[in-house]
Amino acid sequence: MLQYLPTIIICIVLAAFFGLLIWSMIRDKKKGKSSCGGCCSSCAMSGHCHPAAQKSTGQTKNDGTPKAEKGATQ
Repeated sequence: MLQYLPTIIICIVLAAFFGLLIWSMIRDKKKGKSSCGGCCSSCAMSGHCHPAAQKSTGQTKNDGTPKAEKGATQ
């Protein structure tokens, strides 16, 4: 048993690290935080990530510029 002590300690440390990582991700999700970088134009999940915000504000991207202003400035 003593010969496996370093392996057991490393496994306990790794399990604690991953447990804290998962706990932190769950806590952030409950608070509404996201790991999203905010660059929706190049994201494959852009239609699924922020659909409620885009529909309610009338925005096409996550840059805060409404559709009407985009068409008028181009």
